[in-house]
Amino acid sequence: MELLTEAIKNLFKRPFTEEKSKEKDWFIRGKLILDISKCTGCSLCEKVCPSKAITMVEDNRTKLKKSPIIDVSECIFCGLCVDYCPTKALAFTKSCALVSYEKKDFVKG
Repeated sequence: MELLTEAIKNLFKRPFTEEKSKEKDWFIRGKLILDISKCTGCSLCEKVCPSKAITMVEDNRTKLKKSPIIDVSECIFCGLCVDYCPTKALAFTKSCALVSYEKKDFVKG
């Protein structure tokens, strides 16, 4: 009975819809970028990636001598790698333009 009463009361109220401000900076998952200076080579990003878009390769620029290679064409933009990275070496850009005729343009490392 309470549900029916509440439904009837809400029938005569104005809609409760908030307008989204155009000035706000909304979160967009664009291209993945890697700041190699922050990367330790821990491989955590590779382990949590559900689409296996990240592979670790030998690299002397990191503490553990490994760095990630990101295949953006395989990425599902779930954000797990960004969330789990302990040093915040991975981040999303605001750019959503992911267009190319060459696969090599999607492999970053």
